[in-house]
Amino acid sequence: MLLAIIAKFDGDTALLPSEGQAEFCHQFEKAYNLFFNKGWIEALALFESLNDTHDKSVLLYIERCKRLIADPPGQDWNGITHLQEK
Repeated sequence: MLLAIIAKFDGDTALLPSEGQAEFCHQFEKAYNLFFNKGWIEALALFESLNDTHDKSVLLYIERCKRLIADPPGQDWNGITHLQEK
């Protein structure tokens, strides 16, 4: 978003995200919102559709979705992941 604002003022369209990058961000945001609203099955499907980008954050959320689907947390789940190792 910041680069889009700079590009508008500066006139440098090279700073604007490509159509593919913008679509990736849009789909990732949808999956991310589903994830935090406990829609892990739907989020998993969206993250898996983004997996061909080999983005490490996509892989991370795919694993988190699978873990939460297999072992759902309690009602008080707030989305925080507590890491157990370095």
